[in-house]
Amino acid sequence: MFYVNLAAKKLYLNSKRSLFKVLFFSILFALIFSLLLFLSGTSAQMKGSMRTMLGDARLSARQGVRDISTVAKDLRERYADRFDDIQESYSAPVRIFSEGGLAASLCSGVQTDFSAYINDSVAWQGKAPEGFEEGWVYLEASVAANLSCVYGDTLTLQWSDAESGRMNTLQARLGGVFIGSGLIFSGASYVNLRDMRAWIMEDEAVNQLSLYFKSHDEDSMRALLTEINRAQRDRLEINSVSLDPSGGAFGIYKYYNLLVAFLLWMLVIVFFVILHFSNQNMFFTEYRGRKAELVTFLSYGMKVTELRKIVMWEAAFLFFFSLLGASILSALICLGAGALKVKDLRYADLITAIGGPRLAFALDARFMLITFGLMFFIMLSSAMSGANRYLGREIRAISGSAD
Repeated sequence: MFYVNLAAKKLYLNSKRSLFKVLFFSILFALIFSLLLFLSGTSAQMKGSMRTMLGDARLSARQGVRDISTVAKDLRERYADRFDDIQESYSAPVRIFSEGGLAASLCSGVQTDFSAYINDSVAWQGKAPEGFEEGWVYLEASVAANLSCVYGDTLTLQWSDAESGRMNTLQARLGGVFIGSGLIFSGASYVNLRDMRAWIMEDEAVNQLSLYFKSHDEDSMRALLTEINRAQRDRLEINSVSLDPSGGAFGIYKYYNLLVAFLLWMLVIVFFVILHFSNQNMFFTEYRGRKAELVTFLSYGMKVTELRKIVMWEAAFLFFFSLLGASILSALICLGAGALKVKDLRYADLITAIGGPRLAFALDARFMLITFGLMFFIMLSSAMSGANRYLGREIRAISGSAD
């Protein structure tokens, strides 16, 4: 306890200098924490966006199958207690005309409340719609840019049936423009499912189902999807982001995320190097200015190893208080940055790289504990290195003065 008390006393007596150190290291730690939380958040955001958009599992009609509405009815009757929701939709490639241009799009007819899902994963240019209402069309920003249209404009949507050769059109007004990850939303448009069914002249047509499970136990989810696949293999294709996050768009996203991770880790390593050398230099300068004090300690018979224990405890105290300050600062950074949304189409690649329009942050407890341990080791080792540099240079002179 003697070394602990002495280290605490020295920090208190040099309170201005100690406060500066704590503030400096708090800012440095907060930047490191924020970058690592952001790195975890990008993957979590992309997986979350895909889950809200596509469901825990997406059932799609196989080529040549026009309608799987009976599958939806069967799932609701047999497994109602297993799902939070089953979203029905009908998707088809279409062409959209406006007075200012032409664009190709994958148009999805969705239920009115599907806007609650999409709003979690996109940024609307203007007010977000409360629901996907009949008579309106909602466009991804790149589609709207090709059409040179604005809210309220009347658009013509054209769909052709390859089998029958018929071509149908739908008149709808532009109800909103959104921007989201290009891996999921590129070229997308949405209309109400009733409009889509009237447009393609199918009263109950469904070619995609998004399943949202109540329980996310992987074994039970996989067992149920296997059962569905066994019964509907000839009609359905099943994809699941929750069970196979390496497949589909999420697999492609990992390449983007690797680039972001590489850049962020390079920055974190730079901060670690700054932490090491700045702390080392601070302790070297600190002990050089405390020569008279060291002479006094040595004259009372204190050994160099005991001086090193004081250094260790001083570094530990600085780390603890800096960690406390960094926790507060990083929380403020995450709260402030997390409230921002990217709404400019020019930053579409950034949105794809970070998994969505928000600057997302997520806590990976095990990863952060490893980071804490690494920073603590750097603080102690650099402090000892700085003190040893001085002690190694001056200890003989000090010992001679003490004698």
